[in-house]
Amino acid sequence: MRSSGNADALNPLGLLHARAGHLKAALRHFAEAVRQAGFVNNLGNVYKGLGRLGKAIESYRRAVALDKVR
Repeated sequence: MRSSGNADALNPLGLLHARAGHLKAALRHFAEAVRQAGFVNNLGNVYKGLGRLGKAIESYRRAVALDKVR
């Protein structure tokens, strides 16, 4: 899936997909948003939902590191 490139729109789209149980679609939106803006915590939540715990932990650690910088 190619997105228009607006991270501010991709994050809420990812949240909607995640809440609807469409985790693979949510993952695509959050992954693109992360590349653009850093919505890493949401990406971790979706990885957790998919049972990809290693990727979830990696995302959460990255979110903490980014938060310390801000």
